[in-house]
Amino acid sequence: MTTTDHTTSKQMTDDEIEVQAGINYDALNILEERLEQVSAMLMIIHGNGELSGWSKGVQDNYLWACSTMVEQAKEMADKINLSTVR
Repeated sequence: MTTTDHTTSKQMTDDEIEVQAGINYDALNILEERLEQVSAMLMIIHGNGELSGWSKGVQDNYLWACSTMVEQAKEMADKINLSTVR
């Protein structure tokens, strides 16, 4: 159900809309970026199947980077509050 405040016809700013909607768009953008990045990285090794051909150090760093991106995505998801205050 949508409620309208008829006491004012003031245009809301983007920040006010974000606060009212309870959405953290910065966190949402970062979440989308991290998921795209880790998806691309995993597609590289999935498509080529060549991770085992890399040195142990490169393998560790590559998987560490993927893991870090997933953890950052989880943190951003926790910051996104899609519920509205009623």
